[in-house]
Amino acid sequence: MKNEYKQYLFAKIGSFMPKYSQLIEWLFTRPFYYILPRDANLYEDGISLRYHFGVSRRIDQASISYEIDISPCSMLEMMVALCEKLDNITHTEDFGVEDWFKIMLESTEYNGLSNGYFNEVAAEAITQRFEHRQFDGQNGLGSLFWTEKGYDEDVTNIDIWRQAMRYCEKM
Repeated sequence: MKNEYKQYLFAKIGSFMPKYSQLIEWLFTRPFYYILPRDANLYEDGISLRYHFGVSRRIDQASISYEIDISPCSMLEMMVALCEKLDNITHTEDFGVEDWFKIMLESTEYNGLSNGYFNEVAAEAITQRFEHRQFDGQNGLGSLFWTEKGYDEDVTNIDIWRQAMRYCEKM
């Protein structure tokens, strides 16, 4: 069932799988850690994807709990859940989950880790820079939402969701 769930997540970001399959597989195994308490919401959103998967496949909650919900929320789950939330509030026909995922890949600089260039040490360094809030606080480079226009506040001090909302304001 876990492999079916993984394919379910991969389908949500579709076109990125072939070019970034090694990175995305790694993100699926890498737990999401957070420092700011409000980011716990995104952790829970990632976990809830497991149960959405169960509902979509008519799998009972007990089976999901026993077979899938046995590990921490992964980076991939958090990112996909956040992409879906953003897609739900900015819903346009020509911009969706895959587009939000692309923004995150570019902002964090994961986009340099396509197949052939994937390196687990580099992926971990990028992830830790993000998780430890060591990215650029003025423009967000290294976070999930980088913008050339910059932010009005140091985004290393605000939770991911609020940074996403600030990013949407700049779009």
